[in-house]
Amino acid sequence: KLAHPDVHVYPEKNSILTQDIENLIEESYLKPIEKDKKLFLLFNAETMNLASQNKLLKTLEEPPKNTHIILGATSDYPLLSTVKSRVKTLSIPTFSKEVIFNALKEEYGDSQELKLAVASGDGSLGKAVELLGDKDLVGVTELVVDTLCNMQGSKNVLEYSYKIANAKIDLDKFLSVLELALRDMLVYFSGAEELAFNGELLKRLKGAVGFNKSSVCYALDKVLEAQKRKFFNNNPTMLIEWLLFSILEGKHKWQKS
Repeated sequence: KLAHPDVHVYPEKNSILTQDIENLIEESYLKPIEKDKKLFLLFNAETMNLASQNKLLKTLEEPPKNTHIILGATSDYPLLSTVKSRVKTLSIPTFSKEVIFNALKEEYGDSQELKLAVASGDGSLGKAVELLGDKDLVGVTELVVDTLCNMQGSKNVLEYSYKIANAKIDLDKFLSVLELALRDMLVYFSGAEELAFNGELLKRLKGAVGFNKSSVCYALDKVLEAQKRKFFNNNPTMLIEWLLFSILEGKHKWQKS
């Protein structure tokens, strides 16, 4: 952690709370202790709810003298347009999966576990290392394979949404692994199987009945939409049900076309 009386870092836990923003605003009007400037760092800014973002607007627009606020976010989609219009944007591209994998394989070995962790790490080397030791990742992968291979009709949606909810897994993790699986399926249906990032996982996904290139593209698009919707949907079960119905809708649509 940064330890300087004029540098303030939020949040203390995973998500920024309204109380954090209230504390920031109050603290910003106090004079610096050691230097002539104060710095506020908000990591995971995309986790701010709408009330917190609105509360921060005035301070972003007219910060107290010598006060600087930096928002760090993995995605700017959840941020209000009014917030984004009040800041200067600096986009830092993520590392490719291949770059992260090559950087880690010497230390962790050329394993399927590493490939899965890298693919689910959203372009972050640190997140990939964290996931590599995550026992839940294997269970999430099994659940994704089961869903894609065995969910055949709308009557199965409630069954599988219950399975996913009952497993008590992180929604981000499930969506990341599902995205990985669909991307490798898309490579397969495009006739370039050798480019699949996780060949062992793809072998199992070949048993997923009813998919073709078009329906996989449709499903992948819905997964990406779900990753955005989750910031505004407080009911993960409803979001998963919507996603599963959407995947089935795509399969049905392109089986008939």
